[in-house]
Amino acid sequence: MAKEADAANSSLTDVLDDRRDWSHYEVRIQTIGTRPPYATLANGELTGLDIEVCKAVFGSARIRYRFVMASNKQITYSNYRAKVERDLASKSIDMIISRAIFANAFAEQMYVFDKIGLCLVLPKSLSRNVVYHLVHPFQLNIWLLILAVLCLDLLLVRFCPNTFPNNLVMILLFGDPTPDHRHLRWKRFYCFACTVLLFILSEAYLIKVIRYMTVTRYTPDMRSVNEVLKSDLQFKVPVGTKQQMAAENAVTDIHLNMLRRMIEVENFRYDRMDREYGYMVVCSLGETLLKQLISQEIEEFGYRAARRKFYLLEEMLDWSWRYYAVANHFTYYGRLGLVTSWINEAGLWNKWMADFGTRVSSDRQAYALWDEDSILGLEDIAAVWYLIGTGWVVSGGALLLEWIWFRMRKLLGQRSRFRVS
Repeated sequence: MAKEADAANSSLTDVLDDRRDWSHYEVRIQTIGTRPPYATLANGELTGLDIEVCKAVFGSARIRYRFVMASNKQITYSNYRAKVERDLASKSIDMIISRAIFANAFAEQMYVFDKIGLCLVLPKSLSRNVVYHLVHPFQLNIWLLILAVLCLDLLLVRFCPNTFPNNLVMILLFGDPTPDHRHLRWKRFYCFACTVLLFILSEAYLIKVIRYMTVTRYTPDMRSVNEVLKSDLQFKVPVGTKQQMAAENAVTDIHLNMLRRMIEVENFRYDRMDREYGYMVVCSLGETLLKQLISQEIEEFGYRAARRKFYLLEEMLDWSWRYYAVANHFTYYGRLGLVTSWINEAGLWNKWMADFGTRVSSDRQAYALWDEDSILGLEDIAAVWYLIGTGWVVSGGALLLEWIWFRMRKLLGQRSRFRVS
């Protein structure tokens, strides 16, 4: 086994280490520790997909390497671009990984095997739509079917009083006191079919209503870029974002639409209290940003009162194949790409991506909120209370009108008898 490991390492050495001065060279790799699952700084140690790739490539070839942490300080796009180009031109950096990189004259693009793109962080709807919860369990055609059955019942009572002396709607809902053997056969068949139909639909409706009250407590959020483009939502972005997007992306209808919606803000920050605007983020940062916003929410309002005010749209606004920036003076660009392709062909790339992606997704359980669990409160079943209240108001109004009607008839009867006498 030791011989096989030495042979594997020697093959990497043959690919990368054929310069006499290479053994004395230290590869300087710039990264940032806030880009899960690509690079994350946890307990003072860098981990992530890109970190494992660099360790596998340079460590197995016995080539010295060092990770250089980039600053997390927010700067404008023009200043960021100037700094990156200055680092590459001065030969102080050999590679840049796990960062948002742009095409420039001082580095080559070494494409890797996953996608990166822009995602939208949108304000979440926190309004409760009573009508939505009551109507949404069935589609329009089901409601039309129920309405047709009820209308047919009323028509049969109206035009066939001898056969249907009682209100079929009340019979279907509360049963018929008349013995079954006194009903005509076809009437029994009809009532049985309608009863089974309404029973199945009522049970399905009840299950759906409970599900929507627990899972979909608020009005539906936007779930696609097309829905966002049809809305009036605007986006706060740092100064220089419009210039960057216009320079690096093809001019399409989506990009033009988004450019019109962008509002560049000095001293840009993600404000969880301002739900009138959305934000654009690199997709790999979306979950991290949401975790930070929710942590702040819990610290300020407590676990029970905290609410998830933003969510990450799963559909990417724009995407491309991710790449490393390899400096022009780093003459092993082609060979580095060859070894990286070996890692992908061996299945290690997908394995590391799955491992670190699972860690990121498991962190979501740490910031689950009270309003997202299965516990129901009074405000969650407000639709039921509104429905019951509406029934009481209607029945009370009908009772009041009936009392007024009989009272007027009694008064009119007394007056007529008084005149006759």
